Amino acid sequence: MNGGATSDSVTVLLYSVNGTGLGHLTRLMAIARWVRTLLNGFNLRGKIFFLSCSEADFLLAANGFPSFKLPSRNALRDAQIPPDEGIPLIRRLAAGALDQIDPQIVIIDTFPTGTYDELLPILGRDDITKVFIFREQRPEYASAIPYEKLLISFQQMLIPHPEGSFPLTFDPPAALDVTWTGDIIFGERKELWTKQKVRETLGIPRNKTIVYSAAGGGGDREMSRYLQTLVDVAAEFPNVHLVVGAGPLNRQQLIQRPGVTQTTFYPISRMFGGFDFAISSSGYNSVNELIFFGLPAILFAQTRQADDQSARARRVADSGAAIAIDPFSADSLRSAMQRMMDPEVRRAVRDRGASLIPENGARRAAQAILRLALPRVFPNTEFPGLQPDASLASVGGLS
Repeated sequence: MNGGATSDSVTVLLYSVNGTGLGHLTRLMAIARWVRTLLNGFNLRGKIFFLSCSEADFLLAANGFPSFKLPSRNALRDAQIPPDEGIPLIRRLAAGALDQIDPQIVIIDTFPTGTYDELLPILGRDDITKVFIFREQRPEYASAIPYEKLLISFQQMLIPHPEGSFPLTFDPPAALDVTWTGDIIFGERKELWTKQKVRETLGIPRNKTIVYSAAGGGGDREMSRYLQTLVDVAAEFPNVHLVVGAGPLNRQQLIQRPGVTQTTFYPISRMFGGFDFAISSSGYNSVNELIFFGLPAILFAQTRQADDQSARARRVADSGAAIAIDPFSADSLRSAMQRMMDPEVRRAVRDRGASLIPENGARRAAQAILRLALPRVFPNTEFPGLQPDASLASVGGLS
């Protein structure tokens, strides 16, 4: 057993890179919450830490997860620290943190070796259960990364999508446990706020159609252009009150206009029960949360290197679970809003979405991780309830 463990605890480390949005961090927090819940159900104390270069690391503390912060590439650039000075320092800092945390389980999202190859010391250890999360990527992007070679050091790969929903561009190592978890959501439906609580909290009128709008987590340099168009078009609809989710990573000036309320509340999905429909970019987390929590949406795509938001928006729209606009323009947005102002259209979109994401894949991901890792940490010990379809009645609810 590792030095970071005791007979009644399990030490878990989750690694997140920095991004233009919050996808990596949010996905890992969703899994970490369920890992903590399942461990509690077995009377085990989860010592759960994050190592991250995300600029939204403050969200970790707000959700009960201690973290070790590494500078992002953007931070090094802005501070005019050249890579040949900054990267060796970051690797030493990461090595020290990894040595002191001494995890038994490591969960890494998207980049197997980290942003700066700072996770290489972990990958060489056989006493750690190493889990890689692979989200769908553009084929040309995924094909350029030697995943077959990088994943030899891992015991498990989780794919946060419905099984077989896209073809892998590489062959996972034969010894790798591969689990399709279904879409991973941060939060559960029982955590939704009531419409009254949302409207009272934001101070918005009851006699308006409340439209939520967002362009990702706030790190996109084009966000202000999208939001300005959203605000301008929404102003043409007298019965609409617009709620703008600025995103925790937003550093741009907020829009001030009557009929517009801005919020940086996180996770904004808790408020989805108080809105009538949404206008949103088509990031993985954004789309899954809108569908899972039943908020009808107009979707548009932002350009990403690895993530094909246009394809995601089309797939959801083709199923009838959203309206997609492509290309994004004032005219296309205006037409889509006119359709979505009809309550019957919203109801049909909501009903179609209900069957797309019937359950939160975060629970399945946590079950898969612990099903593999706990027997390695505690040999000859039974851990019932970790089968993919097992009821959680014996281990309690989400904590």
